[in-house]
Amino acid sequence: MKDINLLPEEVKAPIMQVKKSSMSISPKFVIVALFVLIIAIATLWLPKLYVTSIEARVEAVNQELESVKYNELKTVKDRVQMVENTISQKKKIINFIDSENYPVSQFLQSIIQSVPKGVDIYSISYQSKSLRISGKQQSYRAADEFISNLSRLGFMSSSENLQTISLDELGKSFYFDYTFSVGRKAGK
Repeated sequence: MKDINLLPEEVKAPIMQVKKSSMSISPKFVIVALFVLIIAIATLWLPKLYVTSIEARVEAVNQELESVKYNELKTVKDRVQMVENTISQKKKIINFIDSENYPVSQFLQSIIQSVPKGVDIYSISYQSKSLRISGKQQSYRAADEFISNLSRLGFMSSSENLQTISLDELGKSFYFDYTFSVGRKAGK
């Protein structure tokens, strides 16, 4: 049989087939992308899972601590806290008393050490933050030196604490009567 083709020869030339441009994804790329996606999800999900498990453990421990078997421990802890508060209050009171209390022996020792040559002390009396010293001195210079020495003492920090001075001249000697207010400045 004869091929009946009415098309001219020019048209009979083979038709060029146009290749379809299709993007084909290689399997390696798919595997790598899938692996990266799995790692990204795991790095975001695992910490959340870890935190949830820790929260569950904390909740379980809290529930166990609230159980009956730990009630005695709570009572003991509360008692210890009360005792600690009482001790701290007593320490504050003791510290306050110590800051207000001045040992008389320290006064006497300090005064004896501060007496210059030419000064004789006849009496020392201490009553409620008031210190009175009476005696005899040979000159005004000895009086100045004695007052200066007393003002350097820790419990009489300045000459502002000197309340009264009385001097009586009798011959070549002067009789004195000094009254000091004794106290520390705040914070000392």
